[in-house]
Amino acid sequence: MLTSPGKLYRGGEVIDVSPGEARYNWVMQTLTGDVTDGYPGLKGMGPVKAAKVLDKVGPDEDPWPACSQPTRKRG
Repeated sequence: MLTSPGKLYRGGEVIDVSPGEARYNWVMQTLTGDVTDGYPGLKGMGPVKAAKVLDKVGPDEDPWPACSQPTRKRG
């Protein structure tokens, strides 16, 4: 649910997910995968490596240029 901007009730509190945070979370999940959804993500890309890639992208920037480079390297 953190991949959609808006308000989210979680753990007894309301969390406000900004569009930039939602985009970051979505791309992080795309790179690392989601076992629940049966999506493996990019081979060899864990949360630490994905964060290093995403830390180069501003909250209002398109994340694709930064993310496409590691995907091309891994084929």
